[in-house]
Amino acid sequence: MLLGAGGWASCTERQTLEQARALAERAIALDNTLADAYRLLGQVYLWERAHDRAIAQAERAVVLAPNDADGYETLAEILGWSGRAEESIRLIRRAMRLNPRYPFFYLWTLGHAYYLTDKRQRPWTPSARSCSGIRTSFRRMRIEPLS
Repeated sequence: MLLGAGGWASCTERQTLEQARALAERAIALDNTLADAYRLLGQVYLWERAHDRAIAQAERAVVLAPNDADGYETLAEILGWSGRAEESIRLIRRAMRLNPRYPFFYLWTLGHAYYLTDKRQRPWTPSARSCSGIRTSFRRMRIEPLS
C-alpha cells in the first residue's frame, strides 16, 4: 500500500510510483527528519522489488519516529515480502502494542507473516479494543464490515 495525502492506495502503475517517489524525495530534501517520507519511499521501492532499498528506507523511518506504530507496520510489511517473515511478526506485534487501535491492514501484515512462516494454525483473537479500531478504519473508508 502506498501512503497518500488522503490515506493509502494500492497501485503499481509506473506513473503513480514515479510521482510517489518524486514527492517523497522532495519532502526529504525539504526536511530529512520526516519519517512518513521515508516510509513512502520504502513502499515505492517495495513495489519496484528493490527490497534492500525498501528496508533501508523503512528502517530510517523507524529510527526517526520510534514511537510511530505505522513505521513499524511498514517495515514489517516490507520484511515479510523480502523473505524475513519472523522479523515481520515481531515488528507488527510491536506496532500493535504501540497502537492498540490499529487499522485493519495491520492484521493483513500479521496474517501474511504467519502464512509465510507456516504458522497458519496459530490461534489469535483480537481484543475488543482492536476490533473497535478496525470498525473505525472501515467507517473512515466507508466500507461496511460483515457482521
